[in-house]
Amino acid sequence: MALTPGKLIFYGPLTFELAVDGTPDVSKYKRENLKGDTVTFNIETKKGNAVFEDGTEADWEEGRKLVCEITVSEFDPASTTGDMELCELADKLVLTMLNGTVATVENGMTFLVDADNGKTKIIGTKAIAIGLNMSNIVLITTP
Repeated sequence: MALTPGKLIFYGPLTFELAVDGTPDVSKYKRENLKGDTVTFNIETKKGNAVFEDGTEADWEEGRKLVCEITVSEFDPASTTGDMELCELADKLVLTMLNGTVATVENGMTFLVDADNGKTKIIGTKAIAIGLNMSNIVLITTP
């Protein structure tokens, strides 16, 4: 089976924007034309496990969790602290790729800002319950 180029999401330079869901014109933090490796975007299935007396095991799904990390070189507490604080108020992430594909993580995200090796590191997380799908975490639209 061949790969479908139209299914490529993380492709080329990207723009990321943190916002508050329900206020589409209010951006909390936005950076444009960044290299793709600026952002890591991982969704994992949280698994439960029980080991029985006879040594057998049972596994089950407990939910899913998205962890997105964004690292930018800007770090000047005197002038960017306001931006960094605004990041922590956001609950929505929008990633726009070079090919026009947009990945949106709607309300429910939590953002924390750290300093990592002299750079600003924004960590966003979102967890969903058992029985929900990947599509309940991220909505991907193509041009």
